[in-house]
Amino acid sequence: MTIPEGVSWIGSSAFSGCTGLTSVTIPEGVTTIGSSAFSGCTGLTSVTIPESVTEIGDVAFRDCTGLTSMTIPVSVTQIGEWAFSGCTSLTSVTIPEGVVRIGEDAFGKTPWLEQQKDEHGIVYAGRCVVACRETLVHADIREGTERICKGAFFGCTALTGVTIPASVTRIDSNAFSGCTGLTSVIIPEGVAEIESDAFSGCTALTGATIPASVTEIGWWAFHGCEHLTIHAPAGSYAQQYAQRNNIRFEEA
Repeated sequence: MTIPEGVSWIGSSAFSGCTGLTSVTIPEGVTTIGSSAFSGCTGLTSVTIPESVTEIGDVAFRDCTGLTSMTIPVSVTQIGEWAFSGCTSLTSVTIPEGVVRIGEDAFGKTPWLEQQKDEHGIVYAGRCVVACRETLVHADIREGTERICKGAFFGCTALTGVTIPASVTRIDSNAFSGCTGLTSVIIPEGVAEIESDAFSGCTALTGATIPASVTEIGWWAFHGCEHLTIHAPAGSYAQQYAQRNNIRFEEA
């Protein structure tokens, strides 16, 4: 399939389930690959994505079991949820530094993701953390990371500590959900938002230091953290959040 020049958008489910499709050339000028655009194209082995594309939608290539490699162009800034999940032959992925948002489980059930976990403990994609090895004990997130993506450390029950660099500006929903071994966290100045359920189910969490830069904390961000004390500046958004949610507060 060669998509003709002049096309600027590949719509949702455009080629979903086309199992006989083996290769696709997307022309320069296309900016978005829509949700489920090529999902379930099990015969697809080759995709050429031009540098005009800025967004790869949710489930865009899910269950494309014939894909073995994927080079994402430098123009891409967003990769949606489950975009390449279930691509069980995908062993090589190149992700540019310009990517600033990656959805939940975007590379789930791919050999590439599992290899990255085994080799490095923490999996980075662009400027995001996307996953961790389940046996990881301490996460020392590298400087330059801007976002801890949705579900990045979900269920990493062996995790007891995390070092978050000053470059991080956002902690996505469920980022540390279910990390039952995590006892404390220091969130650096510069983080603006902690999304819903970010630390839900972290039952051993006793202390969270939250800076004045945080101006939004989502619903149930610390749900189930019954022994938690929030340490933050007086008058900060974090103090207001603690008071609204009956969480112990100490001025930092």
